[in-house]
Amino acid sequence: MTPSSPAQQCVAREAGSVAYVSSVVSDPKLSTLNKWYRALEGVGVEFIDDDAERGPGVRLRRSVKPARK
Repeated sequence: MTPSSPAQQCVAREAGSVAYVSSVVSDPKLSTLNKWYRALEGVGVEFIDDDAERGPGVRLRRSVKPARK
């Protein structure tokens, strides 16, 4: 099955595969998970570690504005 949403297409393109993330329970290879992780980071997703106050999570990085000349 090919990615259907623009977000899925973007992640698949960045990961170099036609794999997609879905709610279906699966057991992907570690190499595939690493590709998804890098692809998501590449499009601005930041993974947040677990700490004493809150659990792990994700957020979008703020875009960096180019420096003025």
